Amino acid sequence: MISQLRQVETKLYGEIEKQIANARQKEEEVIYAYNTWVKQFAEIRKDFDGIIQSITKAAANRILESEKERPHIPTCHKVREAQLSRRESSL
Repeated sequence: MISQLRQVETKLYGEIEKQIANARQKEEEVIYAYNTWVKQFAEIRKDFDGIIQSITKAAANRILESEKERPHIPTCHKVREAQLSRRESSL
């Protein structure tokens, strides 16, 4: 009877150890997959940041170029100063 109990106990503990080992293996695989996903996400974000910087730089250059091509339009403040200056010189 005792030997049968030991056999059952040994078999039971062996099965429990297998399940624990399988659970650990699955957990390691999940962690590895998660770390891989995080790494890929970081690479995508880095690429995206580079694209955004390129777009921003191109847009800024385009604005600067268009300002060079456009004739200078005086601001309201400058127009007002010119008007006052003409009045003063006509007095």
